[in-house]
Amino acid sequence: MTTALGGRSIRVGDATVVLIVAVAVAALVARFLGLGISPPGFYEDEAIASAQLVCLKYTGADAGGQAWPLISSIGIGPANAFWTPLWIYPGLGWITVFGDSPAALRSFEALLSVIGVVATAGVARNFLGNRVAAWTLLIGAVSPWSWTLGRLAFGNSAITGVALLMTGLWLFTRGGLRRPPRWFEAFGGSLLVASAAVVNHTRLVAVVMLVLIGAVLIRRHLVDRVVLVSAGLGFFLAAIPVLVDGGRARLWSRAAETSVFSDPSLPASGVARITAAIGLVIGNVFKHLSPDFLLFSGDPNQRHSTQIVGQLGWLEVLLVVVTPVAIALVLRRSVGVGVPRVYLVMVAAGVLTVLLSASATNEALPHALRMFPAQAFLALGLGLVGAVITERWRLFPIVGVAVSLLFAAFFIPRYFGEYPKSAARVFDVEIVAAAERARESGDAEGFFRSMQVGYVRTAAVYFMAADTGWQCPGELR
Repeated sequence: MTTALGGRSIRVGDATVVLIVAVAVAALVARFLGLGISPPGFYEDEAIASAQLVCLKYTGADAGGQAWPLISSIGIGPANAFWTPLWIYPGLGWITVFGDSPAALRSFEALLSVIGVVATAGVARNFLGNRVAAWTLLIGAVSPWSWTLGRLAFGNSAITGVALLMTGLWLFTRGGLRRPPRWFEAFGGSLLVASAAVVNHTRLVAVVMLVLIGAVLIRRHLVDRVVLVSAGLGFFLAAIPVLVDGGRARLWSRAAETSVFSDPSLPASGVARITAAIGLVIGNVFKHLSPDFLLFSGDPNQRHSTQIVGQLGWLEVLLVVVTPVAIALVLRRSVGVGVPRVYLVMVAAGVLTVLLSASATNEALPHALRMFPAQAFLALGLGLVGAVITERWRLFPIVGVAVSLLFAAFFIPRYFGEYPKSAARVFDVEIVAAAERARESGDAEGFFRSMQVGYVRTAAVYFMAADTGWQCPGELR
């Protein structure tokens, strides 16, 4: 199928595209503002991840004492937290330039979130041109889901995974899957998407996207020797850290710990156990699709959601509401839009895969961080909806931009006003203050002792090590 929006049929100078992109860029730039103010404090998980970079910066070894690691890892309870080289070494470069304060470390995550948003728009442009790309960019830029999680220094998590996944998909689909990928597209695409398959929360969806793209290329006879060699090299490089350090890092331990099959309420074995697990997954799907989660209050965990609004912003809600209209317009051929089937399959497969994988867990549900990769695929779908409605109603971009600005006027004052106060406890504000007192007094061991109950020592190391490398296990350089 072809599309009147495809290729380069919509000029970059199109006024609606310029307007939408300008607002989106402003929103993306704003993502870097006030990172030391909101969220408040510096949560334990942020400090654990940041300790890896800070210790590497000052000692050449991570917070576990491993020199120049391929994978950094630390045991937390029965599971491991781990960080891969495509996060470790770009992050090290970032803090070498911008410092290792909480704001600087969060700004690296904000950069990754921006890369994910822009790459998602790039995927839309590869298939459907500039107008769909502009809408997709705006959706990602103003989404409270992307904004909130994109300002937290979680490290090897959903934000990093989405940046890798969507950049890899952008490379793979630069030709709209209508020609064989060039060598650098096949190499870079396979390297990045395969790397996303090692990151928390994007594992399964990355595998599904690789299978889908591979199937389309094979079916269309678009695989040649160059593609095979280049993609194979990319896969190999992505696999090296897993082959070398994967066993030590226990990469899948966290997934096993949170799986529905770990639920103690399940029958011991057999068909009854499988049936009960499927029932849990179905129940969890409805939790993730509930109006409270999507529209009103979001994730119950304030570290993942401000609870000022749901996971979806007003623009996303508007586009969801008009989606039936867009479908009707396309089916009746009332607009000159035909959509590549592979694009629709990619959107549907991405959303459903993430929804099912997030729902196959038994901890802290509904969970915005595990569900976050679905936001990128939802943006791809809703970006198409925005472009279809625009084909019929040329003023619709003005409405979309107005709704985005109204939402910003509502959300931003509350995000920087109410949220830092209401979320102070969950972001360990008191611990951050205690760490500052310990740094001033030089009593690191006293601080460590006070944190022994329910707090990972590596997180405490970050607060001592920032700016100096003090208390890192490696030797100071």
